[in-house]
Amino acid sequence: MAYTIKVNESNASLRAVPIWLVGSDGTTPSTGESGNPFFFAIGAVDYGSGGSLSAISAGGGHYSCNFSA
Repeated sequence: MAYTIKVNESNASLRAVPIWLVGSDGTTPSTGESGNPFFFAIGAVDYGSGGSLSAISAGGGHYSCNFSA
């Protein structure tokens, strides 16, 4: 599923993208990721997020990527 975030989005709740994080086996939920920075790529270009991860359900590996701008 694709998410579109507008460049000048002023509502912080609209700058959050849900994500499911798993371990190296591809199925075990990743826990303890809250507060960690995240990065994303468009094509072959890597970008910093300027934000951090927030737990929705850390035990299930569910987080949201909260962009600061």
